[in-house]
Amino acid sequence: MGILSGALLLGAALSGCSLPFTGGGGGSASGSAPALKVHVAPESALTLATQVDVGLLTAALAGLGLGVNIRHIVALGWRPMALGVGAWSAAAVTALIGCAVLAR
Repeated sequence: MGILSGALLLGAALSGCSLPFTGGGGGSASGSAPALKVHVAPESALTLATQVDVGLLTAALAGLGLGVNIRHIVALGWRPMALGVGAWSAAAVTALIGCAVLAR
């Protein structure tokens, strides 16, 4: 595992560990489960990990983008571009549906 991927996984893990989740049983009078928060790192460490995560992800995406040869893409024609747009659209719609379901 490379340094970049290890740092990205660490940032995601630390950020995920600070998210609240609902525990089962022992609900309140209104019937909802009590919220349980798990903190494995101080807030300042999570903030730093998130900032490092964003910076490294930005660098990785910039490196990928700078390695793209536009002439090769144009030479391939419109079909691969249409496939990419279709895949991106499917991913975007799936994410929006997931957000709508989770927001209920």
